[in-house]
Formats: sequence, structure tokens, C-alpha cells
Amino acid sequence: FLGTPEYMSPEAADAVGGDVDTTSDVYSLGVLLYELLVGAVPFDARQLRTAGLAELLRVIREVEAPPLPAKLTQLGQTLSEIAERRSTNPLTLRKEVAGELNLIALKAVEKRRERRYGSVQMLWEDVQRFLDDHPVQAQPPTMGY
Repeated sequence: FLGTPEYMSPEAADAVGGDVDTTSDVYSLGVLLYELLVGAVPFDARQLRTAGLAELLRVIREVEAPPLPAKLTQLGQTLSEIAERRSTNPLTLRKEVAGELNLIALKAVEKRRERRYGSVQMLWEDVQRFLDDHPVQAQPPTMGY
């Protein structure tokens, strides 16, 4: 495969049926958004690279990204450093990323491409709605999902 594993969409990691389209770009941008918000990518690079190829590809294709507040909790002591760089504290940072920002980031990094934003434009528009204090399109998964 070609690409940086931490930013690779599930379909890009599928050697057999990997049908890469623009939603793959949405996924990669979603990982960047995730990283900008919490200071870390959804899956630890060191663990991915030491797990072996089969496990690395399985994680990319099957394991859902943790919600932003959960990822912050996983970071342990690093969380304090990340919060400090953002001129805040860990509790406030968790609260800031817990709502609509979390929904936007998780929709962008959905494993099933039909659940992701259909285009980079749609992702950008939802971020803009958030910045303008308008309701975002991203919604939590329903019970049926």
C-alpha cells in the first residue's frame, strides 16, 4: 500500500477491493482535524508500526476512532501538556471537544464511507456551521446504527 498508515482510509488499506474515491480524502482530512483538536491521531503510530502488517491493516479497516474526549483521557500526562499549549486545562479541553466538534471529527473518520461526509466541501461546511454557531449536519449514530 501507499500512504502514511495513521492517515490512511479503510478503503486505501484494502489491497483487494480498495476503491479509493474523494471520501478517502475526507477521511485523511478528518484525521488531520482530529489531530488538530486533541494533539494526537486516532491510532498511536508506534503501536501501528510495531503491530505487524496484518494487524496494522485490520486496525485501519475495522477499529473505530475513539471519541475525542476518550482519546484525551488515553493520553495520560501528555494531556496536560496539550491543554497547556492551548492555554487551557485538561477538563476544559475535554468539554470543548466533547460536543459538535467530536461529532464532526468522528463523522469524517467513519470506517464506512457512506457514513462519512460525501466531499471535502461538506466537511468544510459543517466546520463553518460550527464556527458560525449554527447546527451541524453531523449527528450521533442512532440506536439502529
